[in-house]
Amino acid sequence: MNSSIKFKEVKIIQILLMYIITIFILIGLGLILNSLKICDIDSFLEDNLLALGTNIILFIMLIYSFRVTINNFKFLYKDFKNKVDIKEVLSVVFTQICFSMGTVFLLLAIVYLINPNIFNELLNESAEEILSVKDLVISMLFSVISAPIVEELIFRAIIFKRLSKKFSIWTSMIVSSLIFGMLHTNLSIIGAIVFGIANCILYLKYKNILIPMLVHFLNNLIVSLPSIISHPYSNNKDIMNLTLNDIIIYFIIGAILFIIGCLIFIRFINKNKAYLKKYTNRIQNVSKYLRF
Repeated sequence: MNSSIKFKEVKIIQILLMYIITIFILIGLGLILNSLKICDIDSFLEDNLLALGTNIILFIMLIYSFRVTINNFKFLYKDFKNKVDIKEVLSVVFTQICFSMGTVFLLLAIVYLINPNIFNELLNESAEEILSVKDLVISMLFSVISAPIVEELIFRAIIFKRLSKKFSIWTSMIVSSLIFGMLHTNLSIIGAIVFGIANCILYLKYKNILIPMLVHFLNNLIVSLPSIISHPYSNNKDIMNLTLNDIIIYFIIGAILFIIGCLIFIRFINKNKAYLKKYTNRIQNVSKYLRF
């Protein structure tokens, strides 16, 4: 990337303050709309709507904090087009979907054998209730559009980058990815952690945040496809009546997907070892290489 293109550093404490301010703004807006009888507070504070509103406000704050201009974004996009390897991007997306689905299927099968009641709780927690076209649109805007942009800016361009100033690359990748993973539902935590590590490596390799964003976008789009294809007014929280044979199938499919995901992920790590070794001894200087 052009060495003259720089984005302002954003500290971890800054993003925490932004998040707190965002929550106060949304609660205040919800109370105003409720008092004007435009929208009741419960509807306004629905999970996806609140999450989408949070991401929109955070995005505006982040763009200002990073001092993003039309000019330096054009350079960033040009750099992205020159560097992006679609084959590698699709490979990472395929790996993460295999690993995530494999982990979820395995966990569901194991939990069912231990305690079917906990199985139903996990299934209901991970299922998303889509009762209207509005719910579907809000869900898609949040998970496919806003989440890849805002989460990559926060977890890769801020947390990972700032941690790499004081700790090793591997420590920074693991810690930032653990935080990233813990913000997801119980069944998807492990997959999200691995996903975070993969995107840290891509960010380190290409020094361009748009590439991890693309991977994140494609991953979330593919995962969300069942919601798009299925009837938007269906309730996805209906408990399935599963038999032991169903659980065995879950386990077998999960094991196969998990193994495939692990093998391709290990291959991805080995392929990019050179980039990881390159920065291993540059603990204090990594941030200057990760311009954005």
